[in-house]
Amino acid sequence: MAVITKSNMLNQLPDLVELERVFSKIEFKVCFDMFITDTATLCDMFIPCTNTLESEDIIYSSMTNPYITYNERAVNPAHKLMDEYYFFMELAKKMGLNDYPFVEKRTYLEKVIEPLKRFDKNLDIEKLKNNYFTIHNPVAWEDKKFETPSGKYELYSESIKNLGISPTPVYISNKYKEIEDKNISFRLLTNHHADTLFSQHFMDKKSIAQAYINRRMAKKVGIEDKDIVILRSKKAKINVQINIDDGVGNYIVKMYVGWWKKHGNPNSLTDTGISDFGGQVTYNESMVEIIRQN
Repeated sequence: MAVITKSNMLNQLPDLVELERVFSKIEFKVCFDMFITDTATLCDMFIPCTNTLESEDIIYSSMTNPYITYNERAVNPAHKLMDEYYFFMELAKKMGLNDYPFVEKRTYLEKVIEPLKRFDKNLDIEKLKNNYFTIHNPVAWEDKKFETPSGKYELYSESIKNLGISPTPVYISNKYKEIEDKNISFRLLTNHHADTLFSQHFMDKKSIAQAYINRRMAKKVGIEDKDIVILRSKKAKINVQINIDDGVGNYIVKMYVGWWKKHGNPNSLTDTGISDFGGQVTYNESMVEIIRQN
């Protein structure tokens, strides 16, 4: 069984072809959300929940900023909806789980931040409401003591050399690679749009997914502005509409994160590698071909 909450994973994670295959093997799947997302569509049960303006919570992401943010409830739900925290509490009552912590959410949140008091002994929810808080230094290496063997910024790195990599920075040309059928290979960059964090604001889009390349590359593959083409990777393909944008580099296709499956989700094309530094997904290491429809 899987319970999916606060995530549209079948939209945002890479290699959706493989993820859907694995997800389908889970016997029973439940999704909490406000809308029938791509993830909710593949679940057996959908439970509507409150939104962030209707729930008190603490927000933290390792990917977007280092600060812990207090999310204050602004309004009560207009309909009979339940914060997931209280849903699980009520479920525990029904199941007779007598050892479950039946406490108010504020008490739970205070308990969650308790370990952080070793950084600030006065930290509590009230302080989080009105102050920025992070365990990280506001300026990286402010004392100019770097985490290298020498403690200095190393233009030549023995540590990197020992990994079998050039110890000095090396320029890698942006020249394209030819693949077996001689079609040109493009790097797929999936950026975040200025108007939305993830997939929320793409839900009501009527068009197919939009992709961007520069004029020189469009001429090279024989396509024009607003043409419908196929983007194909090793595992999947999607239809997109091309937009000419000379702000995009050579041998690059740019798309925005968030397009749903019905539009053509670029994460059907992305790979699942892990970056050498940072441990994040190597979304932008994915290569695609542009195939004309006519």
